Amino acid sequence: MALDDFIVGLDIGTTKVCTVVGHSDEQGRLSIDGVGIVPSRGVKKGVVVDVDETVGAIRSSVERAGNMAGVQVRSVIAGVTGEHISSTNVRSSATVLAEDGTLTSADLRRVLHSAAMEVPRSREIIHIQPRDYIVDSHSGVRRPIGMSGRQLEVDTHVVTGAPGYLKNVISCIERAGFEAQALVLEPIATGEAVTTAQEREMGVALIDIGGGTSDIAIFANDGIEYSAILPVGGNLVTRDISIGLRTPFEIAERLKIERGAASPRLLVNAQALEVQAAGSGERMQLSPALLGEIIEARMMELFEMSLDLIGHSRLRQSAPAGIILSGGGALLPGAVEMAGQVFGMPVRLGIPTELDGWSKRVNAPQFATGVGLLRFINRQEAISATPGAPRLEALIGDNPPRRIWSVPVGFTGSEVHEPETEEAQDSATEEYDEYLEEHHHDAPGLPGQFMDFWRKMQVKIQRLIGLE
Repeated sequence: MALDDFIVGLDIGTTKVCTVVGHSDEQGRLSIDGVGIVPSRGVKKGVVVDVDETVGAIRSSVERAGNMAGVQVRSVIAGVTGEHISSTNVRSSATVLAEDGTLTSADLRRVLHSAAMEVPRSREIIHIQPRDYIVDSHSGVRRPIGMSGRQLEVDTHVVTGAPGYLKNVISCIERAGFEAQALVLEPIATGEAVTTAQEREMGVALIDIGGGTSDIAIFANDGIEYSAILPVGGNLVTRDISIGLRTPFEIAERLKIERGAASPRLLVNAQALEVQAAGSGERMQLSPALLGEIIEARMMELFEMSLDLIGHSRLRQSAPAGIILSGGGALLPGAVEMAGQVFGMPVRLGIPTELDGWSKRVNAPQFATGVGLLRFINRQEAISATPGAPRLEALIGDNPPRRIWSVPVGFTGSEVHEPETEEAQDSATEEYDEYLEEHHHDAPGLPGQFMDFWRKMQVKIQRLIGLE
């Protein structure tokens, strides 16, 4: 198998750095070829705080996964998260260029570029994900190419990050000896691994409980509708145990994993805890119910904060399929049941499925992001290989050009019908360029009510092709 056939996902977390190497067969089924996991000490709440520690962890994790797969890794798909991440839903529009009103891929590229132009230059664009296309005020359009209309609009989910924080992640990857092929928001990647097509179509919410953050996303109509990052994760639970039981952080983490539960009721019949006190080293006998009470309080707060952040009405309306818990924090006994009580909705544990190869190595919630990164880029590559697929170039816009870290997803190959060949796509682009060349100074023949719209679009188009 050629090196280019392998995909490498890199999950740089607060507690661990996880690398997953895999490939897909002709039917698109993912096979896991290698996994590398090492402790992470240079990241806090999704943000790099120690470059050298992070570089070392990345290098070790990637090399372990590469050795297991029998390949020398050159580039990775990296997940990103953190408080600096923000997202919003944006609607942009474009006039259809063809005289007969037939929509082409050039129209789709222009309307997606317009959405990118709405993002301030102080933010780095990670995703521009189409949610819905509107043709002449008719919403719910999934395949606008080939339809007839005069105006095309698109509702997009735009995810951005602070340039400095993202640059630190990229620098650490490059210093470790690898290329950052793309950056992907972690809850979007995780959703690829643990949700089903039926759930994403119906509407489902995801809460991925990591060490430093809890990543939240809502998927509906087979697209991303909402995403947010909550700066509360499993490490806060460990810290509470450490303080409450007066024991070192490392011992508190082990107690949480080996003896902990999200409710003291689950620990009623458990054996007494023997805990080493911090500093003195004195060994103490404590009730296991005390451990359960500490965990319950923090987990309850995490779920209540998630509910407040999403909004009860939005959750009920947008996620009728329920909620999926993922990440290492979801493994606590009783966590799924507690979430069901707080949200008042069905809740299940999210585990990566439909995998071949070393699937048992990643058959757990804490590996969902790493697996999801492979599935995300696999779908991207399938779209990119389809002539006429709606996508953004890596560099767009004015001077200097802006980087789009992940091109939009929203079409499968079978859904894209026009143009059918690369020659047709090039022809459509040439017609668009000729149109701009001819009309960028004025807008003759447009009815008066469209003049304001044209002037706004003219400015965006000029910025797009570098005339301003």
